[in-house]
Amino acid sequence: GKPTWLLLAGVNNTYVLFCNGEHVNSFGEPAGRGIAVEPTAAELTSYLRYGERNLIAIQVFDRGDTGGVWLKPCVLTTELEKLNAVRVLSPYVLYEEKDVVMQVDLLGLGNERPEGKLILHLFKKGSDTAIAEQELPLKGGAMLDTATFHLPNVQDGTRYRIGTTVMTGEGKVYFQSSVDVQWPVRPVWPDEGGDLTVRNNFVTDLLVSHISSVSSMQSTFFNPREGWVLFSVVESAQRGEVMPSLYADGESEPLILRSEPSTGALEAMRYLSKGEHRLRIVNCAGQNLIVRAVPELFYGYHPSGPQIPAFGTYDWAYLKRNVLSHVNTIVTSGGVAPEEFEEWRREGRKWIVGAGLPGMQSNEAPAPEDVYKSWSQNLGVTDPLYGGIVVDEFLLNSPAHYESWTKAVKRLHEDPNFKGKKFYAYCSDLCRDAHLPSIPFVQALIGMGDRFALERYLPEQPTEREAQLFLLEKLQRDHAMSCERAPGWAEQLVFCFGYFSAPPEMLNTNPGADYRVWLDMQYHLVATDPTFWGTYGIMEFVSSYADEEMIRWAAKLYRHYCIEGNRNRLTEDPYELPHLVNPDFANGDKGWDLEPAKSGSITPGYMEGYSWLEGRYPRTRQGDHFLRITRAASGPNRIRQIVKKLEPGRLYSFKLISTDPVQLDKQQTLALSIQLGNVEILEDKTFQHVYPNCSAHEWAPYNSGHPAYLNYHRLVFRPKQETSELVISDWASPTDPGGPVGQTIGINFIEIQPYLEP
Repeated sequence: GKPTWLLLAGVNNTYVLFCNGEHVNSFGEPAGRGIAVEPTAAELTSYLRYGERNLIAIQVFDRGDTGGVWLKPCVLTTELEKLNAVRVLSPYVLYEEKDVVMQVDLLGLGNERPEGKLILHLFKKGSDTAIAEQELPLKGGAMLDTATFHLPNVQDGTRYRIGTTVMTGEGKVYFQSSVDVQWPVRPVWPDEGGDLTVRNNFVTDLLVSHISSVSSMQSTFFNPREGWVLFSVVESAQRGEVMPSLYADGESEPLILRSEPSTGALEAMRYLSKGEHRLRIVNCAGQNLIVRAVPELFYGYHPSGPQIPAFGTYDWAYLKRNVLSHVNTIVTSGGVAPEEFEEWRREGRKWIVGAGLPGMQSNEAPAPEDVYKSWSQNLGVTDPLYGGIVVDEFLLNSPAHYESWTKAVKRLHEDPNFKGKKFYAYCSDLCRDAHLPSIPFVQALIGMGDRFALERYLPEQPTEREAQLFLLEKLQRDHAMSCERAPGWAEQLVFCFGYFSAPPEMLNTNPGADYRVWLDMQYHLVATDPTFWGTYGIMEFVSSYADEEMIRWAAKLYRHYCIEGNRNRLTEDPYELPHLVNPDFANGDKGWDLEPAKSGSITPGYMEGYSWLEGRYPRTRQGDHFLRITRAASGPNRIRQIVKKLEPGRLYSFKLISTDPVQLDKQQTLALSIQLGNVEILEDKTFQHVYPNCSAHEWAPYNSGHPAYLNYHRLVFRPKQETSELVISDWASPTDPGGPVGQTIGINFIEIQPYLEP
């Protein structure tokens, strides 16, 4: 009879959930296969049966000495008065759009909350008069909702209070809460820098000048922080035969200028100290000179190639065409050709070397001297021409582990070979809770001037609105909390986003979303939201997990946001792809016209863990459904759909994943015909590739010793009209089955999205 009020929140805990007798581990993972996660409200809600009696048992393992269910942030209560601990409102600021987005999370109000309405009031801080109001209905057991207050005339620094009242259907007040929000202040440099133009969080103009007709001149500029500076000579009149020369701080040799392939601008990047710098300019008459503060921009790794060889080679020539003008630091694991190494080093740009983390996967903490020995023997330390090491990877480990690693880093800084070098730590969010054992390690690295490469490998979301909220939570909210807990975090932080665009491991998990736009949204938020002011650098991990298009696209994002300093999105393409209906068969065969060769030869398919074997990351149920097609002797099975809203003449990519779900462990090229009507196919960019599941994506009985095999299909095409008929058949041609009769083929992940012109 007594209502049960349940709030689940916590950091670094494993949750085990029983719902209606069904045992699921880590909120959705089958028992025995779960991993430690912080559950989202949506994950928990999917297992609750509203209007029914639910049997719930929770087991909490305190793995990180962060407190148990008797301490915040974990609250488990049946006392209504304790609900003041419930976080109902999560405010997010969209600075460029001038919106305050309120995410309303009613999970903590329990199963028995009434149907009624939720009213949101917006007040200026200190005023009791609401300046705006919104009302949300409470129906059907929905636990998550959003409301947006648009503030077109908002002034930087204005403080607001947002109050919420939950009303019953009878008009009684059921629950009240409020939260404060301060509108951010657009960042500026201290006055010592003079009149510097801040373009976005990454880029500041230090000197912009049109060079007069004199053959040589002197100029000065102020660098407001230690870091990378771009020098660019942009042609405004026809250059003569004599090339421009720039001499920095009295150096006798000029900066080596690299020609940017798309514009022809001559550019150099140098790592400079904070303060005033001198520049001698020779033979630049009639040219425009730009000097900008830019972030550290990484490419990793070189030499390296794609896991799908059909994407081509990512050699030095490919990087020259597509990448090198847009970065200043390259990560390597060794094996760099001497001439490539020297070319990059002479430009003043930097090489660093990847390194392992001793003890990362062991329950027993390593000895500090063993950790130091491993790092001190790395090429990035022993060779004076390298700029340091980047260590993979620091996660949520024990206090003993972090004590050893901290001692080893401190000893490394005492090593004469490491003088002038940097230590980079690939890491998860080490500051997400004030009690984590990683906090002293973070503080030590900040004190030594080292860097954090924060891994933000973010999977696509179902809709643009959900994608936007996901970024605000995982980037804006978490970053603000980390900066508060670890002063200096932002100034030494490198956001490490994920290429992960193709099998065997991909964040491109939703064939209904454009992965290029998804990456653009991440860069845009970090570049323009004042929350991220001071961020040190950007990188993508890692080239071997990228298709060739996404390496080129990330380089363009670097150029757009981190060199040019733009505040607008790079692409105006929509996040939600409009071309196909039900491209993952999550809704059976909805949207598809089926032509079975015989009764029952085309049916819906489902396999738990199917999407995980395909390579979708992190673990998701999306993609566990597929279409099952069984080859008949009488003729081909076919499925059809009209592809809509194409731009004639523009390039598009088509992708599909197929398997033999009956013989997943058989390595085979599946006979599958894919036809697109009235298009031009680029044959040199079209292929079918057989790949094993990623070694980190095991799903019994499939593992690295007994892999599942999948086929990845890609076509690149140019449509001649706005629509095209897509026909997929399990015969190689109308007259040739191409494979055994009776074989079953499973297909899903049918993605059509714009393709970046080479």
